[in-house]
Amino acid sequence: MKKLILILIILSILSGIIIFTLNFFDIISVRAWGEKAILNTPFLEEYVATNQELQELDSEYQQLSFTITDINDLNNMLEEEITILQTRLEAKEEQIRVLKQDLQILEDEERTRAERKEKLISIYSEMAPFEAAPIIENMDRELALLILRNLRNDNTAAILTNLDPQTAAQLSKELELAD
Repeated sequence: MKKLILILIILSILSGIIIFTLNFFDIISVRAWGEKAILNTPFLEEYVATNQELQELDSEYQQLSFTITDINDLNNMLEEEITILQTRLEAKEEQIRVLKQDLQILEDEERTRAERKEKLISIYSEMAPFEAAPIIENMDRELALLILRNLRNDNTAAILTNLDPQTAAQLSKELELAD
């Protein structure tokens, strides 16, 4: 019996060496033989299939994890850009508000200036030409031209006839150039 066990052990060792040598020189493939044996065993076949599915799911999970990270990074970057753009928009809206206020002030000033101009023209149109002439002769040239331009032609003519001839000629020339 001991001899038989010893022979079996020696045969097992020799067959192991032979199999290792054949596998080493790629004559046979122990791995392929082992996979075939596992796949032909029903319980292990289901385990291997489940394990492969698990590995595929894990790989897909890793890809999705990277995708989620990329999307979150992009989302954070876009949120920062939105914040910057909102700040710029608020600044522009403030500029618009200030400019509208300035425009309103300028329009009010222009309206006031126009009202004063109309009032001044009205005053000079109601004055007698011989009374208006000395005043116009002594006032600022631009203001005199403004008044004369906006009076009715007959009022302007009457005032010019009551002015010093040289001043009347100069104002007439400037009135002509303005038209």
